[in-house]
Amino acid sequence: MEERKSKRGKIGLTVFLLVDLLLIGAAVYMIAARQRDIPTGAPLGGTAASVLDSVPEETVPAATEPDVPAPLELADEIECGYAYVVNASDGLVLAEKNGEERMYPASMTKLMTLLLACESGIEPDEPFTFDQDMLDPLIERGASRVGFEAGETVTFGDLLYGSVLPSGGDATAALAIMIDGDEQTFANHMNRKAQALGMFDTHFSNASGLHAEDHYSTARDIALLLQETLKHDLCRTVLTAPVYTTSRTSQHPNGLELYSVVDQRMAGFLPQHIVFQGGKTGFTDYAGYCLASFAEQEGTTYIVVVAGGEEKETPCRDAQTLYELLCGVPEQNVGEQ
Repeated sequence: MEERKSKRGKIGLTVFLLVDLLLIGAAVYMIAARQRDIPTGAPLGGTAASVLDSVPEETVPAATEPDVPAPLELADEIECGYAYVVNASDGLVLAEKNGEERMYPASMTKLMTLLLACESGIEPDEPFTFDQDMLDPLIERGASRVGFEAGETVTFGDLLYGSVLPSGGDATAALAIMIDGDEQTFANHMNRKAQALGMFDTHFSNASGLHAEDHYSTARDIALLLQETLKHDLCRTVLTAPVYTTSRTSQHPNGLELYSVVDQRMAGFLPQHIVFQGGKTGFTDYAGYCLASFAEQEGTTYIVVVAGGEEKETPCRDAQTLYELLCGVPEQNVGEQ
């Protein structure tokens, strides 16, 4: 009996030891498996979050925007004090000189007058009759005029071409009256449109560009204005016309033959490798000589605005230089006349 009890005791002890060994082996296996899953450098005994935080993230290349070349900062390349050059086909600014500084726009203002006139919906043959009261202030200030006389009746179309080709202040004053009733109301209209176009450094006080302290813009804003103007076929037609004859009236039986001031001034400064189209000149004693123009090359439209020139030819020469820079003329030829 005692022998059987001793034998059963030995068997139980053996089973107990085997179970302990199996439990120890399982524990060792689980520890080893866990250690394999813990990344190198992870804090032992840390929370699950601390372990996950230590897992290196997969490197993902940062998204990059397309490289946009910075505008050329103009200095000695041109003589005018202000300039802004833009590719109107894609909006890329190519060059600038004091482009966002306020300056006086002179008759480049008439681009806004033309734009609002073309947007007004007034028919080209709508008549307008001049009176002496509206002409006298222009005469007193020495404003450029088409030559319309008191009592003369012309058409809305005549006024469009008269405002641009010879830069007639009489034509712009008439357009303001036809569109909004008086020039001050029209100037408010001009300012609302300027804000809508993003011309945030521009304020107009008249339709023609006659000097006033609160009548100002920037080369950048004028370029933006010209870019918008070129979206309208009628505006483009007027801006590119070399000559136009007004309606026959009793004051002018054969009409008035109007020639483009831009064409006349640019005749000796036409750039190579690009087709000059047209634009708008400007001048006052405060603004200097100005020119907002556009040209085309293989379907691409370029806009050049230059202002603050000391001589009549200065903006024309600068425009030629800038168009040739844009069109890949060899550097040694740039500026040669």
